Amino acid sequence: MKKWFRNILGFLAVLFLGFAVFFAVEWYRYQKSPQHTAEKYFNDLREKYEADTYGGSTPEETLQLFVDALKKGDVDLASKYFMVEEQELWKEKFKGIIANGKLDFLIRDLVGLRSTKVELERAFFTLANEQKEVLVEMIFKKNTKNKWKISEL
Repeated sequence: MKKWFRNILGFLAVLFLGFAVFFAVEWYRYQKSPQHTAEKYFNDLREKYEADTYGGSTPEETLQLFVDALKKGDVDLASKYFMVEEQELWKEKFKGIIANGKLDFLIRDLVGLRSTKVELERAFFTLANEQKEVLVEMIFKKNTKNKWKISEL
């Protein structure tokens, strides 16, 4: 009887170990899968959007907050007025602009921007020369918190 009981326990232990290995391998494969990578990316992005409170209630307010941050040389704050996906990229761009001594030129151009078109969810600001050629265009979009963010510069 004891031998029979030990055989059943051994069989159950091997069966349990087999299931554990199977699920561990499947879990590992899922962690490395493109599906999991995409889910993680979009979940992280959603969390960043939910936590993002920067921006104004109008595109003009966001532009002013953005220019004020640049005037202070605060690239971390200035980059937060961009859409979440673009913030790190613009933070690095601003560091390069400052290093090249071009920040004052950028601020001058930004102060010269004029609203050219405002839609329900988008707004366009441009700076044109005397020949009506667009020199700078800035596009704003509303985020999930109804804050206006810079989507393109």
